[in-house]
Amino acid sequence: MRRVAHAVADVSLPVYVINLDRRPDRWRTISARLDQLKMRVTRVPAFRHLDVYRYRGPLTMGEMACAMSHCAAMRLLLETEAPAALILEDDVELASDIPVVLNGVDWWPEGSGLIKLDNPYGKPRVMGGSVGATPSGRDLYRIVLSQAGAGAYLVDRHAAETVIEAFVDPVLPIDVALFSQRYSTIARAMRPVQAAPAMAFHDHEGSDLQAERLMAGRHKIRASRRPGMIAMSMAQKIRVFGLRMIGRARKYPLPFRDLP
Repeated sequence: MRRVAHAVADVSLPVYVINLDRRPDRWRTISARLDQLKMRVTRVPAFRHLDVYRYRGPLTMGEMACAMSHCAAMRLLLETEAPAALILEDDVELASDIPVVLNGVDWWPEGSGLIKLDNPYGKPRVMGGSVGATPSGRDLYRIVLSQAGAGAYLVDRHAAETVIEAFVDPVLPIDVALFSQRYSTIARAMRPVQAAPAMAFHDHEGSDLQAERLMAGRHKIRASRRPGMIAMSMAQKIRVFGLRMIGRARKYPLPFRDLP
């Protein structure tokens, strides 16, 4: 992590928080934290299973409702003139320096349409080399395999348009579609990066969606869900093995950490 002095300037990028109507407790908790950070936000009512009861695709009802909720937030971005937005789920814990990522997009790595701010498990992950830093000095690493969770991320307009178009007929959960180089053509096109240390913590194991997956016996993404997915995964694994052999990828610690 790079030690960079920073001050919170005027917030310019919009912030959208996805929240279920039946979880006003979560809305109160995250609203209090966002007020403390002096961040103005827009609440996005989350879709429910009932809203997608006719859905018969490869995702669970919860995964589909989650994807629709994230797409709704991205549509709100496209209704503005803003170049990007911060999208949050209502059960994330936020670091004190998170407001500084909203002060424009000049610091974004070239070619990246997605910046992942959370790391739900906090474990070391294989990443590409550093491609920049947040305005508060956290390193940005290229995601070369997969990163679970979509609790806190920045998305630009082009990435939002791409995701909305792809999710007319989705085959992957939203976090996999955004942040898995192993399985997702969207992730490969948007070249997502990961902030380290993470700026947000999302208790993935305790989420409603994870509980549904466990009940359905689906802890992991099954490559058989889409033609060509196995081949894509193997090709990416071989590529990352090569990057690690030449020192262009390695395991980095990615804990959630607040700045002092």
